Amino acid sequence: MKFLKSTAISLLSFLLFLSLSLFGIVYMAGNTILTPDFVVKELNSLDIPALVKQILQIQPSPEAPYLTGVIDKTVVELEPWAKEQAGIFIRSGYAYLLGKSETLSVNISTTLATSRLKENLTEAIKASPPPGVTPSTINQYTEQAYQQIAGDIPQTI
Repeated sequence: MKFLKSTAISLLSFLLFLSLSLFGIVYMAGNTILTPDFVVKELNSLDIPALVKQILQIQPSPEAPYLTGVIDKTVVELEPWAKEQAGIFIRSGYAYLLGKSETLSVNISTTLATSRLKENLTEAIKASPPPGVTPSTINQYTEQAYQQIAGDIPQTI
């Protein structure tokens, strides 16, 4: 009789341990990765400019030495906007995955990003014009450089 009692207690203790462990994992996941606010908060803690530098790994070229600085400045200026857009996308994705929305559709306009890039490029070229570029042709040179850099950026993502 004592053997059955100790076996039952051991089995029930093991089941309690197993269920508490599983409940802890589910509870932690429910309050972290399954919550869009947590994911957005973690995204906001990332150093976006450093990540962009690491991803793009831009090598300064002799014909456009200002390009690295222009892109760095633009990324730093657009960091709050990028985090806001990512938050919108994450919340929309969670709504779709949880069945609160029937479609996953998020349109992000890149107009702000491209305009800031163009302004920073113009400012950098005017600050130190490349050799052979006269003040009268700076706008034309800037437009050509901008088209080379931002020509493949779509208007919306």
